[in-house]
Amino acid sequence: MTLGTILIPGVTLTHTDTTTNDLGFNEFSSMLLRLTFTSLLLLILVGCSSTGPEYDGAYYRQSVTPEQVADNIDGYKNQNVLWGGILINSINLEDGSELEVLAYPLSSNQRPDLNRDPIGRFLAREGEYLEPLDYAEGRVVTVTGQIARSHSGQVGSAAYIYPVINADQIYLWSKEGSGSKPQIHIGVGVGFGF
Repeated sequence: MTLGTILIPGVTLTHTDTTTNDLGFNEFSSMLLRLTFTSLLLLILVGCSSTGPEYDGAYYRQSVTPEQVADNIDGYKNQNVLWGGILINSINLEDGSELEVLAYPLSSNQRPDLNRDPIGRFLAREGEYLEPLDYAEGRVVTVTGQIARSHSGQVGSAAYIYPVINADQIYLWSKEGSGSKPQIHIGVGVGFGF
């Protein structure tokens, strides 16, 4: 006697009664429904959770680019900015560290969007020692800080004016998932018990 069939896309579960107990199938279907609901809820919660830093966009200027600041350092001096990009170089100095960053626009989670065009370079000064192996060339960072001054340097053989910010916070993004798209993986498995 067939008690019922549960249809899941690609899977059909049929329960055949071998005893007179009809309660087993109802318990199984109730458990399967609870498990499905719990899994979906967990997936939604994980998908909605934020990753990375959360800064107050009203406090930090994101609309101004390092290129714009370099062209008019006096007009932007002492303003707080939120910038990010790829580390080009990190140097440890006597009084802290300096990061050279190729800036990119930030995505909604404040991670630099490497799929867009760069928006200039900047130097971030940190009062503490930063480990060069952690802050190595190619790593992605998001930095908050106050515009302090400009610095004349070179990119290759060309002269370049860098805006220098005194960093309040430096967020070093993980090496995994170097793109700015969320990394979500969903798997499906089937198990049998005897």
